[in-house]
Amino acid sequence: MELLEEMEKELQKLFNLDDYENAVKLLEGIIDKNQNNAILTNRAAYNLGRINYYKGNLDSAKSIFSYALSFVNDDVYSLFYLGLIFENKNKIADAIRSYSSCLETNPDLDQLHHKIQKLSLNLTSEDSFIDEVITKTEKKVKLVKHNMPLISIIILCYNKLEFTKKCLKSVFSNTFYSNYEVLVVDNASVDDTSGYLEAFGNKIKFIHSNKNLGFVGGNNLAINYAEGDYVVFLNNDTEVKPKWLIGLQSVFTYYPKAGVVGSMLVFPNQTLQEAGGIIFSDGTGWNYGRNDKLNVSKYNFVREVDYCSGASLIVRKSILTKLGGFDPLYSPAYYEDTDLCFSTRKLGYKVYYSPFSKVVHHEGITSGTDTSTGFKKYQLINKIKFEEKWKKELSQQEDKKSANIFTSSNRNKGKSILIIDDIPPFPDRASGALRHYHILKQMIDLGYNVTYAHLTGRNFVDEHSLGYFAEFEMQGVEFVWFNYETWWNFRNSPESKSIKEDLLKGLEIENRKFDLIYIAFWFIAEYFIDIIRNMLPNTPILLDTVDIHFLREKRKAEISKLKMDMEQAIDTKKRELAVYQKADMIVTVTEQDKIEIRKEKVNKPIFLLPNVHDFVETTISFSEREGLLFVGSFNHDPNTDAVLYFVREVFPIIKKKIPTIMFYIVGINPPEEIKKLNSKNIIVTGWVPEVKPYLEKCRVSVVPLRYGAGMKGKVGETLSYGVPMVSTSIGAEGMDIENNVHAFISDNPKDFAERTIALYQNENIWNQFSKRGKKLIDSNYSCLNIRRKIKYIMKFDTRESLKTYEALKNSSYPKYSIILVTYNQINYTLECIKS
Repeated sequence: MELLEEMEKELQKLFNLDDYENAVKLLEGIIDKNQNNAILTNRAAYNLGRINYYKGNLDSAKSIFSYALSFVNDDVYSLFYLGLIFENKNKIADAIRSYSSCLETNPDLDQLHHKIQKLSLNLTSEDSFIDEVITKTEKKVKLVKHNMPLISIIILCYNKLEFTKKCLKSVFSNTFYSNYEVLVVDNASVDDTSGYLEAFGNKIKFIHSNKNLGFVGGNNLAINYAEGDYVVFLNNDTEVKPKWLIGLQSVFTYYPKAGVVGSMLVFPNQTLQEAGGIIFSDGTGWNYGRNDKLNVSKYNFVREVDYCSGASLIVRKSILTKLGGFDPLYSPAYYEDTDLCFSTRKLGYKVYYSPFSKVVHHEGITSGTDTSTGFKKYQLINKIKFEEKWKKELSQQEDKKSANIFTSSNRNKGKSILIIDDIPPFPDRASGALRHYHILKQMIDLGYNVTYAHLTGRNFVDEHSLGYFAEFEMQGVEFVWFNYETWWNFRNSPESKSIKEDLLKGLEIENRKFDLIYIAFWFIAEYFIDIIRNMLPNTPILLDTVDIHFLREKRKAEISKLKMDMEQAIDTKKRELAVYQKADMIVTVTEQDKIEIRKEKVNKPIFLLPNVHDFVETTISFSEREGLLFVGSFNHDPNTDAVLYFVREVFPIIKKKIPTIMFYIVGINPPEEIKKLNSKNIIVTGWVPEVKPYLEKCRVSVVPLRYGAGMKGKVGETLSYGVPMVSTSIGAEGMDIENNVHAFISDNPKDFAERTIALYQNENIWNQFSKRGKKLIDSNYSCLNIRRKIKYIMKFDTRESLKTYEALKNSSYPKYSIILVTYNQINYTLECIKS
């Protein structure tokens, strides 16, 4: 796949540059050197065939397409081009056969039915096959659209040819989106702009104006020629970066009400020019982030904004049609882009800023920077027009003198939450991270603005991790790396306090107006809770236990019998409980964890936020599965102990009964003692991008945990896939799993082995456990359930509200709602309530 991607990327560059001579050399070289790679050779031959076809070399093209088919015989588009060649040579029956083969391979190519029908009008055939094909096409008249919406890119030029050249070169080199057109307007330039643009031929739509229509008039002229579903307005003094267009268009996928999306604008010196715009109540604008660094977290997530500058702006064509383009009121230029954004909102759409689209803007090249002369003077003139037109809307904007830039920069006014966690919320890294992944998703769905600070980050720079970051940033989450790796060695020393303070000051935490500080794990709270309380004396602090650490360590010490382990557990308990007392509220994963904390006289509101497991449709049966499965992160000591215990004391008994059985150990960062277990019957995979393939092929999950606390993500995940399990009591705790109903539960190694064998070999038991376990998970640990719990917690939005009876007594939203209707007779009402 990598070779194919490299070829297509290089070929795209050559096509964009009209360098077909080198494109042919590239493809011929690939064909000569890669005969053993069928797919790569097929794609190279196919592209070489296309080049020859469009050059008019039909005989060569026919031979090359046939050659491509010898490697991949169902290559539908090589078949299609053969049909075109036969059609050009007036071999109608052969053309129909080729098109028919295309339809057999890909029935979605409905437009071929039209071709066959049209060709059949000129054919007299006694061939029964041809007659049958023609008959089948008679009722097929549906047209198929391109799989990506067409985007029209409008570039307005006025002299400064050297910048237009750079702009177009960057567009053709860095636009990997598959369906776009480029429209270029020459606004009556006196330099060589017109001649240069004419030379592009059909590669662009060239529009010449005999007079300078300004920004408004020139762009409105081009809109009439634009055929796309979306229109991009791109200044000619810009240079686009790779993926810039995808970075704009994809916002519409995530936000159905998006009407306008603007790029991150960058100065040539690689400092920030604009990360979305702010409009104050007096009509003046603010380029958010101007002159700051590009990588600052507050500029690197998608946000709803007041406006974005027209230097790089994508708009739904339907909106432009309704509005008639830019308002001529602002001719020739300035405030027309801001007005367009306000008009878009009035139509019920929203305006977004996307950092995934980066565009270098040589600001002021066309119009200069002096507001007293030339076009630039219209900046002040049009501000007055804008104020008058949008007087009502401006009254709702923040005052420039008293505005909070953070709140002004984001029009989403949902609750604002700062989360501080150990690692990013990636679902394939750890059980706790999977839970936080789901919590974060539900916060997004509830409309909250989330800043997610993670201590560690050095291990999350691979493509897979960056994909998770991008997914959440596209949904409006800000990520901040606290660079824990650089201060871990002295994390508990007095010297580290200034580092922690600087991290929070770097977030400008005192100006952010967070509604809640959400800290995961007691040891992270120990680092930051006193500093945060000093900075934000009135903001509620939530501490998510994830699991009760001192309980886990106590259980470990009881197994190891080591004095040092028990001393560690006692020390952890003292410190952990001290931190819980400093929080305003505590979240536990299970009711059992809540009870353990209550035993220690912690008189704080304790809410429940269990693990979450999405509904999974599974159809893979008992007989289609084989092997045992353990899933767990080896950054977590109990998992290492569990696997070693299972392999040493349980698995040998199972192997005696089932000699060929396989045991798959799946999880990140296995230590050497786990890696050494690799053998004929044991596979240690290490980290895998997806656990799903193992959950779909293994027959039984084993959870041989001897110590731990809280709810085990591996348990819920396996049951959600309908994979029955055998577990210890520690592994099964916290999820209402009943022995012999949802799973087998055993703490004795011999009994654990026998129950595993029974479950592995008895299809009836397997089916019962699969069905019941899945029902348990789907009923109690759904996304809807946790969303309601989060919403309930967030209703306690002040420190005082967390001291109320309801907060202290109710760990979750009410199970029942009692509605009382009253009409006078207050005495009866009071008696009713009292009863």
